Formats: sequence, structure tokens, C-alpha cells
Amino acid sequence: MNQRRSQSNWQRLIDDQEASGLSQRAFCVQAGVAVAAFQYRKRELRAPIVASDHGWGKETFIPLLSSMTR
Repeated sequence: MNQRRSQSNWQRLIDDQEASGLSQRAFCVQAGVAVAAFQYRKRELRAPIVASDHGWGKETFIPLLSSMTR
């Protein structure tokens, strides 16, 4: 069955997989989730955390100065 999951549902699945000790593939088979969808959502949900930790997320603005401007 194809069902839509909310962001919080995906986060719960990701947390459950990490706590289970199972591989992503084994967990997805058990939970009835496509491995590719699980991996995509995990990357999608983790990306903002990684970017903000390093200070180069969307909110960062870097002004560029050109010596060609007169």
C-alpha cells in the first residue's frame, strides 16, 4: 500500500531505525517502507542540520566585490 507520511512520521521511522540496530534495508523490509524512499527522506531531513552546523545554509549571505566595477 502506498501511503503518504508526514515529516514527523519520517523522523520517527528514522529514529526507530537508528535505535533498532538493524540495517536500513532490514528495517525497511520489516516496516514496509521502500529503502530508496527511506534514504531520500533521511537525507532530506538531515540536510538542514548539517548546513546550519557549518554556517553555510541558505541564510548565509556573502557579498562579492569586483575590482572590475568602476
